[in-house]
Amino acid sequence: MTRDYYPSWTRLAVQHRDDVPARVLADEYMARLRQVGMHEITAYTISGMGGDMTHGTHADLVGAIEDRRRHGVDDGFFTMDFGQAELWFLRNLGGEPFWYVEGHHPAETRPTVDWMRRMTELGTLVPTIPGFNYAVLRREQSSTRFVPEPPLARANHLTTVTECEIADEYENPDYFWKVWDRVETVGDTRVCIRALEALDDVSWLGATFESTMELVRLAKPKLTSYDTPSRIPPELAPWWEYGDSQANRAGQPALAYVGYEAATRTVEYTGFIAAPPYTQPGAASQRHVLLREIHGLRALIKAQQDAEGRPIDTVRIVFPFEWMARQERRPLLDAGARVFFLGTATELVEIVD
Repeated sequence: MTRDYYPSWTRLAVQHRDDVPARVLADEYMARLRQVGMHEITAYTISGMGGDMTHGTHADLVGAIEDRRRHGVDDGFFTMDFGQAELWFLRNLGGEPFWYVEGHHPAETRPTVDWMRRMTELGTLVPTIPGFNYAVLRREQSSTRFVPEPPLARANHLTTVTECEIADEYENPDYFWKVWDRVETVGDTRVCIRALEALDDVSWLGATFESTMELVRLAKPKLTSYDTPSRIPPELAPWWEYGDSQANRAGQPALAYVGYEAATRTVEYTGFIAAPPYTQPGAASQRHVLLREIHGLRALIKAQQDAEGRPIDTVRIVFPFEWMARQERRPLLDAGARVFFLGTATELVEIVD
């Protein structure tokens, strides 16, 4: 019997400057929530209420905020409950000079496609609210933590970016735009949206894994986030386990162990990637160094010793051709390995960027 795996949570998160008054945010968000067809507020809470919700309307919430302002308090926390969703507004969270706005689906429920679409519609409207910095509709990875998170895209269904940000963080900005189902333009902001119906982890990986790994390879140095993998559920094995393409596994290993050089405390691997077109059986699964291999290298370099306890100062990976080394270098370099290709039969050329 198979199990369904879902993220720990999926939330809309928005950031605004902290000089925007609480009353302005309450009014601006209510206006846009009406645009996306949300119900009116059924309850709210503000600072000084101990986090307890009280039944009331938007007008009641604004009245409470204004009452505190008249008493010299510019509220730094309030929530709005719509029945279908809750919005939390927190100022200076963690001491940072921003408003942090978080959209939740009802407590102890999973998001629905309808909820995802409404939050996405809201995400396309919030860039016009004063003090806007960014918005993301993010899934907190649980069973899929073995998948790295490339810059800006991360594990987001929606993210807001600028063209300058993409140029700063990717070697090939053009590819970034291709991973999204649609990209909306709001002034200088691009609202990127994908996989709104991929709610469970299997669907999410099916929709995004290949493009995520390509973004990892195209990201500039040290901008991708990695988490240490734990147990991989069998339902997610197709994106982790070695195997042939017919068995729907990640593919055959691309790195082969060469040996250990005691004098320099170096471990060497040779790398080989099938060149397109992928005409041989199973060759399509050998297009890249596999994620499991990348995590293995990261663990080896972090431990600074091999399975036999021999000390390691350097992990060297040698590809026979320059195009292979350049295509695969980024996650290998980020892991701390040194990447080479054969310039001649006897010359090794290192790639350092």
